[in-house]
Amino acid sequence: MPKKHYPNDRENTVQIAIVFFAIVFFLVFVASIFKLIAVVKKSKFDGEHRFTLVVDIESSSKGPQIISFAPDAKTISLASFAESGQVSAHAVGKRIEAPIDGEVWVDDIVIDVSKGQDASSILLTLLSRYPSLRTNLTIIDFIRLLAFSRSVPKGSYVYELYPDAVDEVSSDKITTSLFLDSALSAEKMSIHIINGTGVSGLGNRLARLITNMGGNVISVTSAQEAIEKSKISCVQIDNALPYTCRRLSYLLGGDMQASDNRGISDVEIIIGKEGLSSLMY
Repeated sequence: MPKKHYPNDRENTVQIAIVFFAIVFFLVFVASIFKLIAVVKKSKFDGEHRFTLVVDIESSSKGPQIISFAPDAKTISLASFAESGQVSAHAVGKRIEAPIDGEVWVDDIVIDVSKGQDASSILLTLLSRYPSLRTNLTIIDFIRLLAFSRSVPKGSYVYELYPDAVDEVSSDKITTSLFLDSALSAEKMSIHIINGTGVSGLGNRLARLITNMGGNVISVTSAQEAIEKSKISCVQIDNALPYTCRRLSYLLGGDMQASDNRGISDVEIIIGKEGLSSLMY
């Protein structure tokens, strides 16, 4: 005899199926939320401070294009190089002596900031190619940069061309005009740099980079003995570490600690051997 199905059995089966799919949906939703949180935590652009991006078009002879976003000043700076292919994307930071926060390598698109391209259109193109990009930025970074760039009128764009064989003084003037970090400059914290790597000139190079950012470097010395770990000691303001220290810690990758003793400066940076690679970009 065929098995009889009663109404209650069918209702129970439907209820079990609904509960099962509800649980699956809930787990997928929770997993998606955690994944989104992880992506947000990995994002680099905070929406408040200067953020500099290098875009390298691998099939182009134009060379790397630099786009720098300054939310606090509501401006966007753009720069390129007269020597074009002679500057690699990896060498841009060293060439201009300014921190590079994001890098993008892409092919088969046309970007030439010297032609006055709109930053939002560039970002929209990059965002549409996100799955195929080689970059250290998250999709959240691109979305936030795009949102900010759309709020900046073309009249607030600044463009400069780094000429061939430019001397350090002239290059630094261009860099400061384009990439000054106004939040770091406004804090006016005095900075003492100690080179503990044993590599001659590294302290002065860091001093040049920080000065180009708007920092106030008052002294550069060398340690008598090699130091392994980089470290940043900083006085607190209103029981909190100031932006200058957080920015420099992010740049150098060294340990950051609060200090009650000002010494000769508000900030003391010790460049150890472990911090060497971050300065040799």
